[in-house]
Amino acid sequence: MAYYLIQYDITGIQSFIFSTNKMKENIGASALVAFLFKEELREIVKNAGGAWDWENESSFDTNKITKPKIVYIGGGNALVAFPDKESAKDATSKLSKIIFEKTYNQLRLAVGTCEMSGSFQVDKDNLRKKLKECKKNYCITQPLMGMGIIRECDSDKLPAFRYIEGIYVSLPSYNKRKACKNAQQIFCPKDEKNKFEIPLEFDDLTSDTARNYIAVVHIDGNSMGKKIDAAISEENDYSKAVESLRKISIKITNSYNDTLCELFAAVCEKLENKEFRDTIGAKKINDKDCIPMRRIVANGDDITFVCNAKIGISAAIHFLKELERRGYYACAGVAIVKKAFPFYRAYELAEELCSSAKKKAKGIDENDPKSFIDFHIVTSGVMTDLEGIRKKQYEIGGKSLLSRPFAMDTISCDLLCKINSLNDKLPRNKKMALELALLTSQKEAEVALAEVKSRGHLDDVANYEQLIKYFDALEAMEFYEEI
Repeated sequence: MAYYLIQYDITGIQSFIFSTNKMKENIGASALVAFLFKEELREIVKNAGGAWDWENESSFDTNKITKPKIVYIGGGNALVAFPDKESAKDATSKLSKIIFEKTYNQLRLAVGTCEMSGSFQVDKDNLRKKLKECKKNYCITQPLMGMGIIRECDSDKLPAFRYIEGIYVSLPSYNKRKACKNAQQIFCPKDEKNKFEIPLEFDDLTSDTARNYIAVVHIDGNSMGKKIDAAISEENDYSKAVESLRKISIKITNSYNDTLCELFAAVCEKLENKEFRDTIGAKKINDKDCIPMRRIVANGDDITFVCNAKIGISAAIHFLKELERRGYYACAGVAIVKKAFPFYRAYELAEELCSSAKKKAKGIDENDPKSFIDFHIVTSGVMTDLEGIRKKQYEIGGKSLLSRPFAMDTISCDLLCKINSLNDKLPRNKKMALELALLTSQKEAEVALAEVKSRGHLDDVANYEQLIKYFDALEAMEFYEEI
């Protein structure tokens, strides 16, 4: 008897989550995406009398698939075994309908299917090809937009469905806001003493008198897919391969979630210090300090959060170092932008920065890349691709001013020590003058360096080449407060 294996993947996630500058909808959209597999798919399998609690199943028996079985859920995918084509079609139809009803076709279900063979690795490779083919041939349809007599949603410009909280919202926006209320409010240990407020808008990340910047941080694990495939390929037995995949998936998710939890706990601990609150410009709501950070996405080794711009770089560094202690390497991209900057573009920039960090990491060790971080500060509204920006802004006389991305094992020497040295030795106006001079020309930079040295500062910097090494620190120091 032929059994069937189906891999589900949801497409359109990035635009669904990040296309609005309303934090409630960003958080709710992310929660809604996770809910589709973790709750809706489980419920479909459960109602069919199948095995849905895959995390707590001790074994996977390929000889006893009489009802649907969830193999695993992770990394934005779900893998389900079915006893026959009819049950597979029924479950897929129900899940597709739920996704359409909740997102108005902004999210779409991609499906790869195959008959189960004797090798899990062969089936997984086959499903990967089928899924890729499905996405390639997918006919993307656009939802019906409004007519002249229809009120538009303030967020996505789709026809308005409800009027809530003083604005008109579409069906997807309404479901995002609803999911936000039901979502876990914050990814950190329970605030038993109720000391802090939870941010619900980007404006809550900084006080009204602080600089009008936030940081978007994107973190992605290094070569996780290859590591999982390598672990599975060592198992010839189908059931043991599935068990191995489950254990790895759960371990990765728990490690990243625990690391994020620890980061939030560290921020909350620092928030009790008045000097720290004043330095970053923490906001007060209802006479309580508002946590200057909010999770947007936590999906396996894919992490995105927003925070006060002053702690964006240090939060990413803290996360990567804590993750390394748990045995994993990852790369981070930190985009520092004004609050009104389009959030989707800010996320794309953070992704580009993460990719830049990964490129450098793999250039050093392709087989086992270590943790790297890259960052960029957007001071204007005009944006092109990251490579174009850096060539235009940071190449002076054919030489790049940038040393980043930075490796975690050398970042203390390459960046943090230089930030501390500049803060200790130079007044703010001199630091700004040096940065501007470096961005102008070598001659201007040498004149500015000579003036600083004549006042007894930066004695360890002998020439222009050595001064360039300080540029990243000069640019980052206004946005760095240690956690």
